[in-house]
Amino acid sequence: MTEVSKTADNALAVLSALAEGGPNSPQALARSLGLNRTVVQRLLITLHNRGFVVREDGEYLPSLLLRHLSNSVFGHLRTAAEPILASLATSTAATAVLGVLDDQDWTVIAQAVPAASLGLHIRHEIGFRSPLTTGASGKVLLAFSLPRTITKVLAKQTAADSNSVRAELKQIAVDGYSHTRDELISGVNAIAVPVRNSQSVVTASLALLVPSTRGDDLDALLPTLLKASKQLNKQLHETE
Repeated sequence: MTEVSKTADNALAVLSALAEGGPNSPQALARSLGLNRTVVQRLLITLHNRGFVVREDGEYLPSLLLRHLSNSVFGHLRTAAEPILASLATSTAATAVLGVLDDQDWTVIAQAVPAASLGLHIRHEIGFRSPLTTGASGKVLLAFSLPRTITKVLAKQTAADSNSVRAELKQIAVDGYSHTRDELISGVNAIAVPVRNSQSVVTASLALLVPSTRGDDLDALLPTLLKASKQLNKQLHETE
């Protein structure tokens, strides 16, 4: 088994907790993470000195440096996708979401919400993270992943659940899209398609979210979503 650095692992746990939970004190972080308060305090001081966190009123929060690092990884993809997401949201009156692979999870890196006049707002927080086995975005990313990735993700599931998910993923790969109902958010249906980079590797998902009362609309919106994905694919191929 590969040896893991406990200090580095704890530092990343602190950063993840701050990214997901917002500003927090060393004491609160220590309690939530099950770590010694002195250890957490030392990690925060180190992260602060390196510019990864800032301190305000006795609490710590992620710095702009982390945002810059994130943009350096996904900035090109996000920049190419944002106008396409905005156009999708306007033309379909649905929330348009861009998700990316994040180890065994998927993460929202950009989205566009339709105008208020068009009805109920559905949104994810940027940075929202969920297992690849959940939601249309996660499942479409997993369906087009390498076999070893699928095996790793499904390793902790029962044999019956693993077989069921594998069958669903095979169908998604054949269909070219994933469609879920009331899965991640109650009362919300979603449809997602893959986005490929210049090497034709699926690295992102493009999804539309609508209230379940509009669930029947998703099939009609699929051609528009596929066209948008093709447009994004083309832009990525031309600029990478």
